[in-house]
Amino acid sequence: NPLHWIRDWAWFYVRTHGTNTILFYDNGSQFYSKQDIRDALATVPGLDLLAIPDWPYRFGAPNGPLGTNDSRFSQRGMLEHARHRFLQQAASVIHVDIDELALPLAGAGLHEAAEAARTGYVRFGGQWIERLTEDGALPPLDQITHETWRYRLKSRRAASPKWAVSPRKHAPKVFWTVHRVYGRKPDAEASRGFSHRHLFGMKTPDTDARNIKRLDNTPTMAPDPALHEPDPELAKALGRLRADPAFANRPPVAPFARPGDPLAARVLAGEAYRAGRPVRALELLDLAIDLAPDTPGFHEFRAEILAAQGAQKDAEAALAKAHDIRLSNPENAAVMVRAAREERDFDGALRIAEQALAINPGSGILHLALSDALASLERHAASADAADRAADLGLDSIRLHWRRGLANIRAGRPETAAMAYAAMREQGIDTQVDWLRYWRGVMRVARMTLTGPELDSALADLGRQALDILCQYDETTPAVQAEFAELAGPA
Repeated sequence: NPLHWIRDWAWFYVRTHGTNTILFYDNGSQFYSKQDIRDALATVPGLDLLAIPDWPYRFGAPNGPLGTNDSRFSQRGMLEHARHRFLQQAASVIHVDIDELALPLAGAGLHEAAEAARTGYVRFGGQWIERLTEDGALPPLDQITHETWRYRLKSRRAASPKWAVSPRKHAPKVFWTVHRVYGRKPDAEASRGFSHRHLFGMKTPDTDARNIKRLDNTPTMAPDPALHEPDPELAKALGRLRADPAFANRPPVAPFARPGDPLAARVLAGEAYRAGRPVRALELLDLAIDLAPDTPGFHEFRAEILAAQGAQKDAEAALAKAHDIRLSNPENAAVMVRAAREERDFDGALRIAEQALAINPGSGILHLALSDALASLERHAASADAADRAADLGLDSIRLHWRRGLANIRAGRPETAAMAYAAMREQGIDTQVDWLRYWRGVMRVARMTLTGPELDSALADLGRQALDILCQYDETTPAVQAEFAELAGPA
């Protein structure tokens, strides 16, 4: 949420409902610090206390197979934490998001209503305010406020309920969730005095995959008089706020308070591009690139914008720059090799590996990627040499030893393969897949180095050992068990 949205939201609740304290959970904000939030809210008169606990937890699964919402760990945990850690003695609490404005329909504020309610619980429905502007254009982010969005469907698209409570009136067994409080019944008479508006336009694209999809599917449009109408209750509430001279003359707040943060500049560039302002997007993207020139994704996004503007040569240059940056990072280059192999572009995979090694010749990761590329071309001796080189350079992983063993088997070098599989076991195998690779590998080594009864005895012994370990894993299928049982012979 941009800082000026947070500031205006707080101002609305202070002026409209008499809120004097805000508990604001920070779920890993990237584009401003907690101090930036404090500075923005310090301009709101009447706000006496602000707490911003860190809450660095994942949201959790949104919906189960039956449509249940029982795994939203972050939100539910946060609400219980807030209630028991901070709010047990609060006179009243309103639970709302930045894009939700609770409207009083009968004069009293929500805090007053919750405290006076017989059950200490007010729950009220709402309506969606659609993503519509007068001319159908999306303003620049720093000009978007709650007042930007005014139109609702004439058919009234319902929004999920919100609530306010007086915690002092509730027993410990009562618990809070996003849209309801369990263990108490809402006061019906008090609840009828409120409604809320959920502003669909108060979403920032390019920061969350779900938001990107939702906003791409619901672009900003002009209202259709046959379908839409201004919301009079929302207009009235915002009009009262606008009439406050202090609010009307509030100082500007930058959406993201870190102009020197390349990721913030990248997000603003995405915002501008989606709003149909490619020139501004390129300006912001150039700032991001100046601050973090070795971020390939920035150059790739620049290429996308340039290509859409018809600047094909510049777009190709930006893509080439991104490609060079990725090549210079061994981990990125190894991913590129794997991607080319998955596309069955084996010559391309080899070319990428060789180009990356020309930049970082001492990278074990790249020599292993080279080994894989060569194996795809059935150049097994060269593949084994590259895998051995990766080990010589200090790369030490289960995957390296497995790939090295396999490459040397294909190259006809069972002794080196045996050393690789021994190193694989010393590394500490702990998955069924890797154990399966190990046992099949050492058995291939045995078949290359032994014959006759000695081979039969070795395979039987290896088969018994393999069965003892593989049968501990649920993933081991009957077919795999039969494969090794045949070698082990009768029990």
